[in-house]
Amino acid sequence: KFAQFVLVMVRGNIQSDEVDGRIISSDSLQKDYATLDKKYDDDYNTIPSYEDALRDEFPESKFQERVVGKSSSLFASYNVICTVVGTGLLQLPYGLYESGWIGVFLLLGMCAVATYTATLLIKCMNPPSGRKLYTYSEIGNEAFGIKGAYVVDAMLHATLLGVATIYLILAGENLAQLLNEVPWKSAGADANYVTSLADIKPSWCILIIAILVWGHVWLGTLHEVGFMSAFNVLVAMFLFFVVIVEIFLELYSEKQNLSSGYYDSGSGASVDRGTHTFINFDYYGLSLAGAFVSFAFSYGAHAILPTVYESMKKPQQFNVMIGLTFIAILFFYIPMAVVGYYAFGDETLSPIYDNLCTDGSGSSCTYGEQLGKWLAIFAVTLHVMLSFAIVINPTELALERLVGIKKWENPKRKLIGVSLRTCLVVLTVLIAEVIPDFGDFLNLVSSCTNTATSFVFPCLFHLVLFWPTLKNNYFLIAVNVAIICITSLAGFFGATFAIISILCHVF
Repeated sequence: KFAQFVLVMVRGNIQSDEVDGRIISSDSLQKDYATLDKKYDDDYNTIPSYEDALRDEFPESKFQERVVGKSSSLFASYNVICTVVGTGLLQLPYGLYESGWIGVFLLLGMCAVATYTATLLIKCMNPPSGRKLYTYSEIGNEAFGIKGAYVVDAMLHATLLGVATIYLILAGENLAQLLNEVPWKSAGADANYVTSLADIKPSWCILIIAILVWGHVWLGTLHEVGFMSAFNVLVAMFLFFVVIVEIFLELYSEKQNLSSGYYDSGSGASVDRGTHTFINFDYYGLSLAGAFVSFAFSYGAHAILPTVYESMKKPQQFNVMIGLTFIAILFFYIPMAVVGYYAFGDETLSPIYDNLCTDGSGSSCTYGEQLGKWLAIFAVTLHVMLSFAIVINPTELALERLVGIKKWENPKRKLIGVSLRTCLVVLTVLIAEVIPDFGDFLNLVSSCTNTATSFVFPCLFHLVLFWPTLKNNYFLIAVNVAIICITSLAGFFGATFAIISILCHVF
């Protein structure tokens, strides 16, 4: 009875009442209850604490506890690495070409900023209101209401659709190259040890890939199983190994040719590695913004960080885990970017393996080098084809929920679900056919969506949710505002540069 009166008092329904013949006011009731907290009544029944009573009555109150996951910090780090280390590797040398050598420092700085915004995002999952938030959209809702949740959801689904389209473009380009440049030892050194099985345009290959991946629309739900994560890491490591080793082999071959007199010094001939600059001011400086969004895509793990945080057995270790994870990722990024740009300069292409074993590379490739390149391209193609369904499935499920379909309970609902998913696949095909360039479209997606979810939103939500405690901390306010302004401007100019590049390639 005592606990019930306390709850009624807290809810403001009464000011006083009678207990065992005594008149007790609401003020004295709360005071008396505090003295009896965790003690016993006359019958030796345990009296629940004041906080326990509130927790039972108000499960969304400030006393709500967070459910702890079962994953170790090491496994959480592994999940982040699986998410970000992949196709983004292919763009890094080209990103360094867009910025010049200063891009190395930009890559390091963005690692620090990405780590900082990741910690802010997780801090926002435990706002001062006491509510425990579990998804990115819930954080947006907490900060700006339902409109904030809608904006976050729109950005996340736009990112997923964009990444699915990037996968289609890359798979189409790769399939055309795999069929047209098959390693063939009998072809001989004059043919660079390759032969053509079929000369199919990338636009037709995109349609072929789309038909192959379309079959997933008949599956109810998809879950990213462990073998896919492991396969992603293996592909990234294999790609890293092939590109680095083959570039060094080409550089060694060129050095041997120079020492043996293959290049006639009297004629002025030499190995052409393109032009290298410290800062690339091409396109009135827009190229620097293009480099920013190229690198931003490589740190775009923030959309899945709330899920990673919830899965951790020791969530208090998240900040250390994410910092060490991004530092470990740099051991992939820095060598790939530096070696690729050093070898090819302003002739660096995206994806980087397009620079390997080409007719104009200055030296012929061995059969083993051609086979390694072909296998790397094949592994990347297989990876993006398998990942397409996983990437686009959350958007498919959201679209089905939007029209009122939560489960395929009967053939009619299944037919509607399959039709909606087919429409999304067709949409990605149409975009891929209109914008067939991998690097330009990756920059466009990164600048429009990834910049917001990885850099702008965490700082903005942190300022809004924690303003009462931040309003006198001018340093943190300045840091957050600076990140918001700089990344927003870089994203805007990066999108402008990407659109200009796309228009130049299309027209």
